[in-house]
Amino acid sequence: MKILLIVPPIQDYYDTGIRHFPLGLLYLKAAINHFHPDVDIKIIDFHHDRGKRSIPVPRELKNTKRYFGKNDLSPFSSFYHYYHFGKEFDPIVDEITSFNPVLVGIASMFTTYYFEVQEIASRLKRECPHIKIVLGGAHASIMAEEIIKDGCADYVVIGEGEQAMVELVSYLKGKMEIHDVSSIAYKDNSQIIVNPIKNYAIDKIPSPVDRDFDYSAYRVKDKPMCMILTSRGCPYQCSFCTTYRVFGRGYRQREVDSIISEMNLYYEKGINFFDFEDDNLTLNRGFIIDLCGRIEEAFRPDKPILTAMNGVSYWHLDQEILNAMKDAGFVSVNLSLVSRDRNSDLLRPMDVEKLKEIAWLAYEMGFDVTGYYILGLPGQSVEQMIGSLELLASLPLTVGASPFYLLPGSRLAEGISFDRERMIKARLTALGGNAQDVYTLFILSRIINFIKTLPVTRDMDIGEVLRIPSQGREAIGKTILERFFKNGEFHVCLSGERFELNKGINPSILNHLGTTIKTIMAKSGHIIKLVFL
Repeated sequence: MKILLIVPPIQDYYDTGIRHFPLGLLYLKAAINHFHPDVDIKIIDFHHDRGKRSIPVPRELKNTKRYFGKNDLSPFSSFYHYYHFGKEFDPIVDEITSFNPVLVGIASMFTTYYFEVQEIASRLKRECPHIKIVLGGAHASIMAEEIIKDGCADYVVIGEGEQAMVELVSYLKGKMEIHDVSSIAYKDNSQIIVNPIKNYAIDKIPSPVDRDFDYSAYRVKDKPMCMILTSRGCPYQCSFCTTYRVFGRGYRQREVDSIISEMNLYYEKGINFFDFEDDNLTLNRGFIIDLCGRIEEAFRPDKPILTAMNGVSYWHLDQEILNAMKDAGFVSVNLSLVSRDRNSDLLRPMDVEKLKEIAWLAYEMGFDVTGYYILGLPGQSVEQMIGSLELLASLPLTVGASPFYLLPGSRLAEGISFDRERMIKARLTALGGNAQDVYTLFILSRIINFIKTLPVTRDMDIGEVLRIPSQGREAIGKTILERFFKNGEFHVCLSGERFELNKGINPSILNHLGTTIKTIMAKSGHIIKLVFL
């Protein structure tokens, strides 16, 4: 029996390919191989490092062309072309059929990219009706019944997939009844059936390290990397998040020994860059301190490079934990503010003073710190978003601006039906409900980050900073800012260094720069005072 597990291409204005590392598929392959060693399983990533081509902006996103329609050469640029990232659909189907699998599993992680999944599945159904198709991932878990009703897949795995896929293979071998397969949705005649959810104990799941997989294609700063999960789930149920719909409401952690063993296997492959993708890595204080100490001990003196791109909860951090993380090899800390203002509807802990404390501690210890906030949450005012940005601007960190988009399965989406348009708009590049305000705040965040990275060695006002000689994009950025602080106009820079007014900006929001936001803390730790010239 042959099984093919694939990562589909995506279509969007931008791509962060490394975030689509197929860790889930590697776990599935390991589990199936463990229980069915006779099965030939192959993983193909049709997305990462497969090229791109410009395609028309979909009808549902036409409003974004007002904001992304210029090829801005400045450091404040956002997006320009809309792309197909990955292999084209026709050769994908050809490659799948040439492998001749019994079962094809397609990762359907993100709601907004479901239609790329649907395109592949529908073509396979037309051209190779004998091939069974199973979808899994966050989006598939939440929209399982709708996907089965759609008819492009035979099965949908709900939540964690290891036990479900092992049992599905047993069913396809004729050794199990379909109604006994855990955690899947399927159609029996005209009725959609959803089987009970069951998952393996977390430390019974085989290691995802795969001898056949080419990890060298996944690189950060030209270093091969891989992702690691030390836990599954999150006890918090923030109203904009859907983690609990995939992993349940509990929180399960692996044994430290198994994590160190997994990292050793990667070391043998020449990989020493690890990204921890937990939804709440630092929840258990004793665990994270123990894990970091064991990493430091196991890989001395060849310390690994460690990150947690998914972010860590600042309210669980303290100096001892940060010291342990630093000693283990963590180089960055991503802190999730979400919003400066307390909002009970978010169902999320919030402590501004704690965030400030942790940001300064991490900075002083030499971490590269980023603070994230969300733009355009339901009911959020412009003044509240400016307040969050003002807070992050005052700290020695990079500002991460994340435009809000509504996800099916989240508490904020309760009672809302997701048609094609709403699904396609479930992405940050859709700019949410008030596109102009969100776009302006997104650009304002980029301006603040630009100012933060300017090479200042003492406290200065913006006029002094802008007079420091520069070249390239930095010089273009300074020219645009000088014009803004002189006459209040904000420009884009087109080819030939032609400056043109940015008509997508809401001037009343941008004018908070220098009025509400009067100072910026540079990454060097020095204060830049914003004054009009």
